Amino acid sequence: MRALGEPEVWVGHETTWTALAGGDYADWLNQLQAWLPTLPPRDAADFRIISALFLGAPADSEVAAAARYLAALQGGQQPPISVKDLLDAKCWLAQWRLAQGREAGSDAVIRQLRQSTLPYTQCTALLELALAEHRRGDVRSAALRLDSISRGLGAGVGSGFYGMGNLVLARTFLRLGDPGRALAAARRRCYGLFCDGIVIPSQRLAEARAAVEVGDTLAAVRAFDEYLSLRSHADGAWRGEADSARAERAQLIKR
Repeated sequence: MRALGEPEVWVGHETTWTALAGGDYADWLNQLQAWLPTLPPRDAADFRIISALFLGAPADSEVAAAARYLAALQGGQQPPISVKDLLDAKCWLAQWRLAQGREAGSDAVIRQLRQSTLPYTQCTALLELALAEHRRGDVRSAALRLDSISRGLGAGVGSGFYGMGNLVLARTFLRLGDPGRALAAARRRCYGLFCDGIVIPSQRLAEARAAVEVGDTLAAVRAFDEYLSLRSHADGAWRGEADSARAERAQLIKR
């Protein structure tokens, strides 16, 4: 079922999300290769960037081509698009460039997103957090701003930057030594096909690790079990993650 705010182009591709949720990396890549060419060019470019940023897809020549396409959209070198599509492209491209260690233009994109009447508060806060990390600035303050925004959002795939805001927060707070906030972020769910595939397995793993740090062994084991159940067929890029989770759970049980 399509969740509130879930893009139409994602519906009808349940096999893609099933492969992703189960950790069947090879099958997921095959599904992507078949699906992405059927999308409008900007949607396909967005998803290639999303896949490389958050899903463990290889940052290959196709991702580089997607980034160039989004850059061309911003430069007016492609047919005109709506303001929302343009801001979406800027949001994803800035995320990608920061992940590659390239901050040029990030401040300008943040200003544009802040000035927009469209709801880009979470993308803005995510960019500010990534920029703080890149500049070795006040990461905690940036994370707390994103946390405040995320806590104020309702459920649904479209309301929470496709659930990735809370996933980023959970991982960030764990690195900052704040497992209580990490656990709360990991337990904030989004719903829909996309969330089921991309976010829920990773959130379960973040939840398990945060629960370990706060000393809730029962919750940690339960979250590890849920993650491992979801990623029962993990291979490729996800196999190492699942193996690590399995080892962490085993070590926890020995305590």
